[in-house]
Amino acid sequence: ILSACATSPQVKTVSDAKTSTTLDVPKLAAGECGLFGWTTDEKRSFVFYADEDSASYVPDGELVVLAPRESFPALAYQDSTGQFVRLKLGQGEPLVGGMRYPSARIVSKTEEGWERIMPVAIVRACQ
Repeated sequence: ILSACATSPQVKTVSDAKTSTTLDVPKLAAGECGLFGWTTDEKRSFVFYADEDSASYVPDGELVVLAPRESFPALAYQDSTGQFVRLKLGQGEPLVGGMRYPSARIVSKTEEGWERIMPVAIVRACQ
């Protein structure tokens, strides 16, 4: 279930006891849309958020701010070092006011050049 309020979106970071960073679920204002991503493990950590202007992603407990390289809903983003991060959504399921992608993937490269694939569940929602 996804709920939203008519306030301005803000992405904040929160540290837990292990000092790993996660995201707070942003609120959408009326007329705004967002992509929300949670890990598919038992923790269900909120690790990805994107709107029309930017995105935030948390691989390995570290916040990475991304710039979209396409119109919303973008599937290609770029970090401050020029590395690309791509979304692979897979089969979508309609929701009231959006779509759910239960088997999505966030694909990026590690510093060593290896491809990192993070399984996530993505929800696209509009307020």
